[in-house]
Amino acid sequence: MSTVVGGVFGFGLLAALALATLWGTMIDERAASLAQAASLGRDVAASFQQAVSRGELSPAEAQARALAQLRGLRLGSKDNYLFVLHDDGTLLLSAGSPAREGQSALSWVDAHGTPFIRDLIVGARQGGQPVRYLFTKPGGSEPQEKIAVAVRLDGWNWNIGTGLYLDDLFGRFWDSAWHQVGVAIGLTVLSLAWVLLLGRHISTPLVRLAEVTRRLAGGDYTADAQGAVSPGRGDEIGILAQSIQVLRDEACQADQLRQNQEEERRRATAERRDGALRMADQFEGSVQQVAQVSGQRRTRCNRRPK
Repeated sequence: MSTVVGGVFGFGLLAALALATLWGTMIDERAASLAQAASLGRDVAASFQQAVSRGELSPAEAQARALAQLRGLRLGSKDNYLFVLHDDGTLLLSAGSPAREGQSALSWVDAHGTPFIRDLIVGARQGGQPVRYLFTKPGGSEPQEKIAVAVRLDGWNWNIGTGLYLDDLFGRFWDSAWHQVGVAIGLTVLSLAWVLLLGRHISTPLVRLAEVTRRLAGGDYTADAQGAVSPGRGDEIGILAQSIQVLRDEACQADQLRQNQEEERRRATAERRDGALRMADQFEGSVQQVAQVSGQRRTRCNRRPK
């Protein structure tokens, strides 16, 4: 039973580790794709920076054109839009919620109190670290989990980023999770069946051999150890049965020898007792003869004439 419980626990642990690894991999892939999209947006804005360096545009005009270009970019899906944050927390571009543009977002926190705007700016300075937070979809009412990545554009102090909600990722994860759980359950059932069959293959002959040894301990040397297991079994159980059979034969011979010695001892004791009795009878007969002779002599002596 402990083997079965251990097997089930082991499969459950492996399944949990596999699912945790799967979810971590999916999150990393999503973060990598967001970082790539944010880097593309930064390259677009950098091209307008270079136009300023060449004297083709003024800084204000270049920034306005860059924001207009970034506003229309959709990377992979219509919901994968870009946003631009200034280092001071001002939301310069929010293609999904234009009404929020121009606001200071540095103090924004999600339902769990996470200052995600501040974290995105810090993450951009660290090379584009992903940030997970809760945010309400446009037209929605309940905040949902989202992941975003921002990269820094030096010179303009911009942090250009993008983010996606994780609801589609959750759906893909659970599809894979149920598939893996089904596989794990199937493997567990097969393993349990194998363990039970193996247990019967081992435990049944062991129980029979235990009965053989019990009979041998009671002096029943007719118990057949090899007959208690499958004929010709060559594994450890078969070797054990052969060993018990050898011990049985040796114990039987030793017991027979002991019985023969005991019989010989009883016979010798009886012979000594019979010899002693014969000697005693002979001695008693001799004493009686001596007594009779002595009595006859005294009688003859008493009959002499005076």
